[in-house]
Amino acid sequence: MPCSQASCLGLADLLPGRSWSELQPHFELLFTSLLRVLDDVKETVRKAALAGWRAVCGAAARLSDPASGSVSAEQALSVLGLMLPLLLESVTHNSAEVRALAAKQMLKLCETGGKHLSPHAVRLVPALLENLSVLEDQALNYLQQHAESAGISEQVGSASLSLPPPSPRSPQLPPPESCGLESE
Repeated sequence: MPCSQASCLGLADLLPGRSWSELQPHFELLFTSLLRVLDDVKETVRKAALAGWRAVCGAAARLSDPASGSVSAEQALSVLGLMLPLLLESVTHNSAEVRALAAKQMLKLCETGGKHLSPHAVRLVPALLENLSVLEDQALNYLQQHAESAGISEQVGSASLSLPPPSPRSPQLPPPESCGLESE
């Protein structure tokens, strides 16, 4: 087993339950190292990196969720202040898989971060809007791109409007109120 693969698997076992004071000094290095390994040539290393990515992102979501009761406002701001700029850089990564993972993690942090996201809203909202195609159903995205050449653009437009609202499990942009913004 390659060293990077073993490190990622060890990271996945080591991170759950750690406090922010333990993780903060190493968090940026962990994140950037995982980004490199997520784009590795070997599939086994990428799978191990995905386990490490889930652990890092899970820790970030847990440590930035003020609704959990064990997270202070200062800690939530600190975690989001470190994690969101890293994710915003990651959505421009060369790998489509890494871009999709970063966009999905931004959505998760939007769901849990609440009003603590407002300092980042100026950069966060455009990045989320630019990455909507990554977050929506790929079949619908394909149809929308090829509808005009097939002569069915009006049908695709009306069909997408008549789709049921997203389920709680499907990715969607959070309401502005959850980001500390006021809706009109």
